[in-house]
Amino acid sequence: MAFSASAAMALIAIIYRITVNLPDMPFSSNLKNKTSTDFYDSAQQVVDAVNFLIKPIPGFHNVTVKEFRYQQVVGTMVIMDILSTNTHDIESFKKLFEDSIQEGHLGCYPKFV
Repeated sequence: MAFSASAAMALIAIIYRITVNLPDMPFSSNLKNKTSTDFYDSAQQVVDAVNFLIKPIPGFHNVTVKEFRYQQVVGTMVIMDILSTNTHDIESFKKLFEDSIQEGHLGCYPKFV
């Protein structure tokens, strides 16, 4: 099977692995179960918040919550991947998350560390 140069270029993407502390998000053991309603609902809230955050960056983006963890000092931690076809705006992604940290929230979560 052959791909044209333009088709090959369309397949180029970057994946950002991001860990976010959400100390105000309640943690339950159900968040460890990816098939639970708690995991699904919480993951969807995080995905919606991150999609809103990265909306200004051009390109296709797909946010996937990989897991939730509990850390004794910071509380709930979420690990996510963001796939983006925009491979040139790495600094824009970084700035958006840094600004959110400065503002202290990610979507409905008021404490974002």
